Amino acid sequence: MRGAIRLFRGENRLLHGALLTLLLVVGMTVDTLAGQRVQELRSTGEIMLKSGDTVCLADVVMPSVLIGDAGMDERVIATLKIFLDGKDIQVVPSSDWAGRDRYGRISGDVVDPTGLSARDHLLSAGLVMVYAGADRPAGEVTALLAREDLAREQERGLWRSPQVLDPAQVTASRQTMVLVEGIIRRAQETSSGGYLNFGDDWRTDFTVKVSPAAAKALRRRDGGLEALNGRMVRVRGWVRPENGPMIDLDQPAHLELLPP
Repeated sequence: MRGAIRLFRGENRLLHGALLTLLLVVGMTVDTLAGQRVQELRSTGEIMLKSGDTVCLADVVMPSVLIGDAGMDERVIATLKIFLDGKDIQVVPSSDWAGRDRYGRISGDVVDPTGLSARDHLLSAGLVMVYAGADRPAGEVTALLAREDLAREQERGLWRSPQVLDPAQVTASRQTMVLVEGIIRRAQETSSGGYLNFGDDWRTDFTVKVSPAAAKALRRRDGGLEALNGRMVRVRGWVRPENGPMIDLDQPAHLELLPP
């Protein structure tokens, strides 16, 4: 369930025109995306349409990726079924959609006849977690994060149990998606991006490796990586072993500044 969208509304002529142009470029028509019905909901969260198309909800991941509980994934499917069952839906490709992926799937969102978004519905229920692609506009990702934050504050869905980790709780052997809150002890910008360290020993502590593009974006947003020294942040990503537990930051919006 990857990628991002802008919610399509018929009255938004500029967005409608941009969407139409995009569809013409990839050889589709608006009619193939409107008035769709759901054929099947897969356990992965993919939405199979009666037209034969498959839609992956963009910029969100299933809860089992974070908590390892397949039962929560079943709640996602049940919630989607209630939300979409018997409705004519509109498929909205991601804003940076360049065609189907190698499996023939469309990355985006689906909206019901009233304009309600399936992805927003799941985020508000606390049933999915935001994880956006590197090229997704930060403003779009921030809007999704705000919806996720509200669900977390209200302890809905997967947020009923503590899911946010302290940096010291993250181990190199974990190798899963994590959501971490902590103070950056040392920030360093390099020619290849940069590093954010959350402990005293960069060889063993939790570290965020920042891509060059993300470092550039954070320079514009925060004044540079060094300006993040001592800041309380929330960050998300997949853990891999490299000098202790490390995650890669290629989407700048995945690094959220928190109050001290």
